[in-house]
Amino acid sequence: MKPIKNPVFILLLLMMLLSSCQLKQTPVEDTKNYTLATLHIAYYHIKGSDGHHDASLLSQAVGLHPIESRIIKFREKYPNVKIYYTSMSGINRVQKKFESDSVLPDIIEINPNHAKYLIRDRLVNQDVYYDDEMRMWEKYNRIIDATRIDGEMLLMPVRSEPLIVLYNRTIFENLGVTPPSEDWTWDEFENIASQLQQRGYTPIIQQNFNAIEPIIRAFGGNYVGKPGEVNGYLNSPATIAAFEKLFKLPLKFEPYIRKVENSMYISIPSSLGISLEDDIKDYTAIPLPRASDGSAYNTMFTTGLAISKSSEHADLAWELIRTIIGDSDEEAIEFLAYNTLYSYSIKRPSASEDIYEQLYKGHLSSEPSTFYTNLYPYSWRSDADFVIGQDALKELLDGADVAATLGKYAQIIEEGIPQIFMK
Repeated sequence: MKPIKNPVFILLLLMMLLSSCQLKQTPVEDTKNYTLATLHIAYYHIKGSDGHHDASLLSQAVGLHPIESRIIKFREKYPNVKIYYTSMSGINRVQKKFESDSVLPDIIEINPNHAKYLIRDRLVNQDVYYDDEMRMWEKYNRIIDATRIDGEMLLMPVRSEPLIVLYNRTIFENLGVTPPSEDWTWDEFENIASQLQQRGYTPIIQQNFNAIEPIIRAFGGNYVGKPGEVNGYLNSPATIAAFEKLFKLPLKFEPYIRKVENSMYISIPSSLGISLEDDIKDYTAIPLPRASDGSAYNTMFTTGLAISKSSEHADLAWELIRTIIGDSDEEAIEFLAYNTLYSYSIKRPSASEDIYEQLYKGHLSSEPSTFYTNLYPYSWRSDADFVIGQDALKELLDGADVAATLGKYAQIIEEGIPQIFMK
């Protein structure tokens, strides 16, 4: 065969080869300089305000939300991409975005039950974007796996708050009570709590159906089988026995954790007002007690960023989420903890290192709360909340028969789960 000498033909051939190479690039690489791309992101923040805001102005703002700081980082990499953000503070504003005629933003912060019951068919399965490096992450992947919907990764967790225990060192020292260790059990808790109660310092737990779930599991009970299956589990003999054991503990149930001198709290950190460091300077954070066999159980309030199928730039939306999450397993976990506390704080959170450490450790034994619906975990009487569980707990604390009450509410809850999300 004679060699090709036509320079025009050779040039055309080279151009075709270059074009072929470009087609093999990832969608994100193709859009790095795309000047027409626009992304809309909606996330939760207690200081949120209505309306869409231009992210190009964030660099001039003071006291940035953690997600806003990461948006700035993304814009440095993709300066030609326009971003508008909505900071949601009201539950009704979140739910309104799920109406059938609504247009979802490219990225929206939701919890797993929102994804499962409201807009599952409108969300992108982010497994298609998950890169090999992230698949090697251990801690963050535990949280992702806990929030999958029938195996699909419909959201990337950005807030995850396990329950922790805070005990007052000064009170323990003054009373001569030996502080608990990090691997203590519920039997040890009962012994310590009895000593404290005898001296007028009964430990406190949030009066919350989600907050007691890990204790019920540690005592051998279960709220649900698989998602949606409540009847036959919440009212099973094992769960009834677990509730009866719980109510015998030296433990005071409080709807809200008040700022008073207490020996021990069991709570989600954000409800303790930990942005005010002086309020907890005498407290040490430790994990929840373990079951008698040493198994650790916890319950966490979790939300994540989902991508809408209606997005014209789902690849760029993923790249923004990837920038928000971070570049390593440790960075992702650190962002998760800080963003969790910041989202519920009026002021910039200044939690102690032991609280952050327990937020990390708590993820290793945590699963999402079973019945929460909204994005604000301790405003539990709002219209958007699943108050049936709260009503059941209140009746039980008022002295109602455990077996009869759990039997009644097991059926109510199972039938009510889908409807409560369609308000």
